[in-house]
Formats: sequence, C-alpha cells, structure tokens
Amino acid sequence: KGEKEKMAAQQLRNYKLFDAPVGLFFTAHESLAVGSKMDIAMMIQNVMLAAKARGLDTCPQAAWNHFHPIVLDVLGADGAEEDLVCAIALGYADPDEIVNSFITPRLDVDDFTVFLD
Repeated sequence: KGEKEKMAAQQLRNYKLFDAPVGLFFTAHESLAVGSKMDIAMMIQNVMLAAKARGLDTCPQAAWNHFHPIVLDVLGADGAEEDLVCAIALGYADPDEIVNSFITPRLDVDDFTVFLD
C-alpha cells in the first residue's frame, strides 16, 4: 500500500474507535452559550486525565462530528436540539500500532502567540 492508502485506512479506524472497548460521546444542548461549551470541553479534558490516572488511554475524536445526525440518532439524542461535541475512544493503547506513533504537525507557540508585559 502507498502512504495515502495507509493514512486513509488509519482514518477509517476512527469509526471503530481504534478497537477501544469503550466509546464515549459527548453532546451539548444547542441553547448552551459559549461559556457552557468551554465548561464541557474542560470536563472532557478531566475525563481524559482521570482515565490516564487510572492507567487508561483516550483518543478524542472529531471525525464522528461529520456524521452527527446518525450518531445522535443512535444515542437517542434529539438531533434538533443537541450538538455532538466529540467522541472519545477509551481503553489501553497498543504502543505497536502505527496510529500511536503519529504526531500531527504543530506551530511553534511563538508563531501564534503575543505575550504582553
């Protein structure tokens, strides 16, 4: 397989939660303001930190958001009033899986930050 095919195959594994035994799906009512959505994001981070403290690994996934109507229907959530925030795969990471060595490129902090004195 070529590199593009390998990446596509890895991307598709999102929809199997990378073989994790647990999938967590976080939703928010559409009426919530920005501050509430920040609270949800911080709660999600705390779930991830609590899992790590207990020896579990997590993988936050935005890939599911493209299919929010289907996901919300499966979850029994009111798709007219709920937004899918993200999904999280929860389990034990396999260090030998290629996906666990993939590092996405990041800008240097100095490239997007202004520090004020």
